Amino acid sequence: VTGDVDVGSVAAFYDHPSLLYMFWQHGLGTLLFGGFVVTFRRYLLGMASELADQALIDVATVIAAAVVPLGLLELGLQMAMVDVAHANSLGTLPALFSSWDWIYNGMFYCLEIGWVGAFNLAALRTRALPRWTAILGLVVAAFHVFHSLVLILGLSDQLTLPGTVLFFIWFLATAV
Repeated sequence: VTGDVDVGSVAAFYDHPSLLYMFWQHGLGTLLFGGFVVTFRRYLLGMASELADQALIDVATVIAAAVVPLGLLELGLQMAMVDVAHANSLGTLPALFSSWDWIYNGMFYCLEIGWVGAFNLAALRTRALPRWTAILGLVVAAFHVFHSLVLILGLSDQLTLPGTVLFFIWFLATAV
């Protein structure tokens, strides 16, 4: 329902208390992402002999680490929307939804531009990942520049699907 200003649509989407369990599990996954960041940093640093590459990896790590608290915040906002929608207390729903939407469908993309771009530039320079994987990561970061503008430009969220699919492919390839 991103970008939707119809309170009824937002309420219908979130009026399912079982979503609380899904968002809680997603919170645990967000914490696991922190483990990925630390592990990937250590791997890349082991391949980086140049100070510039080490600095780039550290910058990527700082940006990626910001995903964890921001991710938990956006999940908390979604859990609050479940409560508000289920209680039929729709007066606060638009503000909660707008806050969530700008965090999740706006600012997260900015973070992903930074950490995906910097990690993959370092991986390309150090040859820590196969060349195609690092280049795919840079393509993903470029897509996220567009994604970060979708809400501002009032475009359909559907336009982010190709870049999101590439992001999942990159993440899976990198994890493997």
